[in-house]
Amino acid sequence: MPTLFDSKLWKSLIAAGTMAYKAGDFAQAARDYQRAIDLSTREKMEGTFLAEPLIRLAICLSARKDYAEAERLLRRALAIIESEAEHDLALLAYNYHELSVLLWKTERSAESQQMNDLALGTLDLHEEELAELRVLILKHRAILLADTHRHEEASKLLDSAADIALRSSEFGKNSLLYGQVLITKALLSMDSQKFDQALDLYQEAMPIVEMCWGPHHPKVADLYGIFANHAKSAGKAQAADFFQTKSHDLREWIKHSYGW
Repeated sequence: MPTLFDSKLWKSLIAAGTMAYKAGDFAQAARDYQRAIDLSTREKMEGTFLAEPLIRLAICLSARKDYAEAERLLRRALAIIESEAEHDLALLAYNYHELSVLLWKTERSAESQQMNDLALGTLDLHEEELAELRVLILKHRAILLADTHRHEEASKLLDSAADIALRSSEFGKNSLLYGQVLITKALLSMDSQKFDQALDLYQEAMPIVEMCWGPHHPKVADLYGIFANHAKSAGKAQAADFFQTKSHDLREWIKHSYGW
């Protein structure tokens, strides 16, 4: 039966938001996702039509460190998906994963682990293999393991994640997904005092990440800041200063270009 709901407009707003997010313009991405939410709400379209832009908007807000509002949106989306008679398993696993990441960012590791378990368990129920989501979930699980000094287990998980990315016809060795796994492996190597290995991984990963995101992307600045913190913790003051300077310079560029 025909519906007044304009699914083409909804899809175009999601696509526009995704393009803006990938370009690092989180403010524009947030506006596009909010318009998709408004459209779904106005036409009383629940389920995926409302939950997906809520999740994507939450990711934008989290990237801008508005964690409280991001969590509210993720939990609202989760309630919508879980209330459906037939759950969208892919979207549910994605929601669990993003909530796990946010809980980790806000130093709630035990809750983050619970959501990570739910994300992986839900993904295992999905009939199709979703390589990107599986890699992201495994990568975050490795981070949680590393936080409890289970470096060997974390390393094996990252090797599995890298293998999935490399074997996937959609991704491969020049993909952002693979580059993100290498970045995590470099950080793990740094934490394990394997500095030569960390340097090799860093030198392989950063060109991939900068090529995919662009050298002035806010997430590249975040990565340099993360490397600075890990280098400082590892007692590598010179490396920490180098990464901190790179992060600072990028953030100044972003502030000038995007106004935040």
